[in-house]
Amino acid sequence: MDKTILTALIGLAGVVIGTVVKVVLERWLARGRSKRTGIADIRGQWQGKWYIQADGGVTLYNTDTIDVEKQSGFNVFGRGRDEKGTYQLTGEFSSVAVACFSYKYEKGLSALTGVVIMEIDPTEKKAEGWWYGYTKEKKVQGGKVVWEKIV
Repeated sequence: MDKTILTALIGLAGVVIGTVVKVVLERWLARGRSKRTGIADIRGQWQGKWYIQADGGVTLYNTDTIDVEKQSGFNVFGRGRDEKGTYQLTGEFSSVAVACFSYKYEKGLSALTGVVIMEIDPTEKKAEGWWYGYTKEKKVQGGKVVWEKIV
């Protein structure tokens, strides 16, 4: 075989292998951190709907926006806001898709502090669970909570 043809074939093989490796690596990275580690990646902006369960009925209590600003392994940090104020949100995953949070309002609202336990949908675009908060009136209230990913 001619040396020029052999050199060209080796170069072509290098380009093909490099392209395949690049495509596979890009697809793997595009799957997101959650797919590689097994932990749901919930960073981003969410719309939250908070319901109260009382007297056999369910009532929408509040709608807000939650910004999950940082996620480091199992730990999650963020902030929620609505027309009445803002709150800090901290928590962690207790399993691959179950998150436990606590929140504390900085000002306002009747639910001053509370807890949230949610299951994150496998698509990481929806989360559902339960919340309970302690009010200014010294009562515990709560019910279902639903978050839907905005960004």
